[in-house]
This record gives sequence, C-alpha cells and structure tokens, in this order.
Amino acid sequence: MSDEAPDAILRRDYAGERLLIVEDDQFNRFVVEDLLEGFGFLLESAEDGQQALDLANSSTFDLILMDLQMPVMGGLEATLRIRELPYYADVPIVAITANAFEEDRRACLEAGMNDHLSKPFTTDDFYATLLKWLRIRHQTKK
Repeated sequence: MSDEAPDAILRRDYAGERLLIVEDDQFNRFVVEDLLEGFGFLLESAEDGQQALDLANSSTFDLILMDLQMPVMGGLEATLRIRELPYYADVPIVAITANAFEEDRRACLEAGMNDHLSKPFTTDDFYATLLKWLRIRHQTKK
C-alpha cells in the first residue's frame, strides 16, 4: 500500500474522468467543483435529479456525486432511475448530503448508491472516497 495521498493519485491516474455533480444549492455545488479543480476531471453539474437523469441519458459519466434533497426529483429517485439505464449499472454514485443518520445511509444504499458522505466532510475523506470508487470503476471496466 502506498503512502501517497489520495489527491495526488487522483491527479496522476484519473485525469479525464467524467464526473457529474448533482446539487441544487449553488454554494455547495461551487464547493465541490472547487475541491475538484486542478485534477483534470471533466465536470458537469445538474441542479436536480431530473437534470441528472437527462444528462445520464445523453452522456456517460465515470462517477456521480448526488445530493439527496432537491426540487423536481430527489437523489434517491434519480439514482433508482439512473440505475435502470444500460451504462449505469456499475457507475459509482456517491451521496453527498447533510442527512447523516444511519437510516439515511441505508436508504442511499438501498436506492443503489455506492457510498454516503455526510456534510460537512473533510477533504481527505472526500478524496479518499473518490479514489476508492474510481479504482473500483476501473477494475469493473476491464
């Protein structure tokens, strides 16, 4: 196991990955985009679950960061519907939410999300989670 920091590995090995940020709060979306700046990721964003579903229908992503409580369509329903799309059975979907209770985490996993990060989270936890799921994604794509 390497002592290299997750953010360094992400920059080195995962530039060019397509990430979708689904967050209705403009400030929170900006924070996530700021955390991902300089990694070489191709970022797109959606303000609600319906926009995320529409983007997933017309494009492919390597990882989706999904808020839960949004107008039009929430993150749980969006995840269920995205999972029905042919390309998205194995694409990691990570909840990023203020809902930190165990039942919230369980609901995310039952809806088909792969992981759950509670706000506020540390940058170390954020980068480690991204690295974990992008590595797994690359293993399943082979």
